[in-house]
Amino acid sequence: MNVATLARDNAAFALSLFDRLSREAGNIVFSPFGISAALGMVYAGARGNTEKQMAAALHYSLGRSEMHPAFEELGNRLNALERSGILLRVANSLWPQEGCPFLEGYLTLVRRHYGVPVTPVDYSGACESARLTINRWVENGTGGRISGLLQPADLSPLTRLVLVNAVCFKGSWASRFDVGDTMLEPFHVL
Repeated sequence: MNVATLARDNAAFALSLFDRLSREAGNIVFSPFGISAALGMVYAGARGNTEKQMAAALHYSLGRSEMHPAFEELGNRLNALERSGILLRVANSLWPQEGCPFLEGYLTLVRRHYGVPVTPVDYSGACESARLTINRWVENGTGGRISGLLQPADLSPLTRLVLVNAVCFKGSWASRFDVGDTMLEPFHVL
């Protein structure tokens, strides 16, 4: 039941986000689940007004004790899809600055419910090395389908935490079209 509620909440968030993004010119591709799950990890550490504002913006309606296990269950269900001929890889991780302390309860929660490795790196002394390490992890986690996620300008010696969420999806259409019935033509959006 909590997974159904989380899925409903995520659909509301997706429609709200799409409404905002569609106001700009150009194509839109995003993963509402990926964004919601990544921000769910942030939400796990939020309290007070920040917690309330995040819950409203992300359309979270479950309490903390129900929401994080629901993300875990939904993630498990999505991972099971890969066995039925769909490629779906979700890679989540936290990369804090070496020596920056985190509450052990928080780390336990994100490891347990989001399957997140927490890997300290040195942004202040070896920023480029940290970037390359994170990029390698994403590339490995997505089966080589996403490479170069972080560019050199994305990190600085002042960076203290990078939260990574990368989603790779490949599936077949339920009803495939005949390629012989297609041709290259300009495509216009109304």
